[in-house]
Amino acid sequence: MAGSAPRPLGDCPAHPPRYAPGRPLAPASLPAPLRAAAPLAHAAKPVLRTTNPITVSATQVNLHYDQSLASSLRPSVSQFTVTVGGQTVTPNGTSISGSEFRVFVRFDIAPDEAVTIAYSEPTPAAGNQPIQNSSGEEADSFSAKTATNNKIWSATALDAAASETSIAGHVVALRFTATLDSSPPFSVPASAFTVTVDGTAQTPGANQYVASSGANSKGLIPLQTLPTAIKCGQTVQVSYAPPLGATHFVSRNRLWGSHDKLVQRFTTQTITNNAALVANTGLGDSTTENFSAGHARAFTTGSRDIRLAAAGLTVSKQAGRGEAFYKVHVHASGDSGLPDDSLGELTKPTVLAQGVPDHTRHTVPTAVGEEIDLAADTTCSVVLDTIGALNTATSLFSTTGAGDLGANATTGWSIADSALVRGHAATTWGAHDDDGEISVHGAPVAPPLASAAANGTALTLTFNADLAAGSVPAASALTVRNSPGAELPAPLRSSGGLHAASSRSL
Repeated sequence: MAGSAPRPLGDCPAHPPRYAPGRPLAPASLPAPLRAAAPLAHAAKPVLRTTNPITVSATQVNLHYDQSLASSLRPSVSQFTVTVGGQTVTPNGTSISGSEFRVFVRFDIAPDEAVTIAYSEPTPAAGNQPIQNSSGEEADSFSAKTATNNKIWSATALDAAASETSIAGHVVALRFTATLDSSPPFSVPASAFTVTVDGTAQTPGANQYVASSGANSKGLIPLQTLPTAIKCGQTVQVSYAPPLGATHFVSRNRLWGSHDKLVQRFTTQTITNNAALVANTGLGDSTTENFSAGHARAFTTGSRDIRLAAAGLTVSKQAGRGEAFYKVHVHASGDSGLPDDSLGELTKPTVLAQGVPDHTRHTVPTAVGEEIDLAADTTCSVVLDTIGALNTATSLFSTTGAGDLGANATTGWSIADSALVRGHAATTWGAHDDDGEISVHGAPVAPPLASAAANGTALTLTFNADLAAGSVPAASALTVRNSPGAELPAPLRSSGGLHAASSRSL
């Protein structure tokens, strides 16, 4: 502009001074300062949860982590050490489902088996990646941890009440609450079973266990070939502690119920002892003959009075035929050795087995007054008689060779070498060389008390039979009342036999 004096630079509004003495520095239009980016959240590594971190189900051991795992990245099975029942097991696979890492074994783990697992974190490599989450955070290794085994047994268990010994005493037949699987066959080692007879262990023969699917068998497992025959009156107990771990699924060295359900182990169970006082069953040249005449076979008792419980006869009904009409009695023997007076009639089973002869117990009635007591060292006979003219030939009567006798016979007991036979409705007996499988069952009759006498501090009980010197009951078994109060007896002692009587002092 002509004639205009120049304006001071600082007064130019378009160009304010950047600095002038005495004036504050005006803020410059600078870019906003760079700020540090917020740090990324650091994902926590997976850890086993605190409650039931390791569980067992079916054929797998499950590791439960606190967060979801990367399903495509897994360690090889070699990174895990698994034991089942104390035996090391090689896993055969793994899988991941959410936060659960599963390690598989080759068999169904039983509820009674203790399981441990350890994990060694691998160096990442193809086909062998650590357990990790989706962010790549890796789970730590851990030493052996015990798994929680909450598996529940199937319904296949021992039915101790139905289990029993054989009459001849060499077999213990175990029955179960459900049918057992017999295909493929069992290979259960003898050591899996402990059989005790009056507290003495007996080892059954190996590989003698055959599942039976017959009626009422419920998985019959006969433990055969016991080294010593079980005798009448002995206490028989069985326990089952099968092998554990890696082999039982493949080798079948445990008992299995149907649908591959393991049979649970069992501790000591008392088995019904059906062993006879004497028997000739399953011996000699067993044959059969028509059941159309009366038969008798004599036996001799031992040194103890016996209360008879049953007499066994091997009989059967021919398939498709009516029931046979017969009676069974036990007779005393007369002077001639032939059956004399009847000591009592036995109760026969309602229905006989069909086709194959079956050794069947004919029991003594339990009503008071109908007991049959057999005196020591006497000869008696089991007598079978047909009744009426109908169906007298509809059953079979199994026979055995003369002189055959089971190894489990109670001391002093025997069966006659020959038998007797008489025609239907006949009254006289004739010799028969080969006849009659029988068994005799019962228990010793307790010797009755003959008298009791007090002499100072001693009370002497006298019985009418010799007492065993070692059969001294505990003092608590008897109560001695001394009016007006009651006293417990002092320790007992046996003073031996007095001819036909024995005394015991308190």
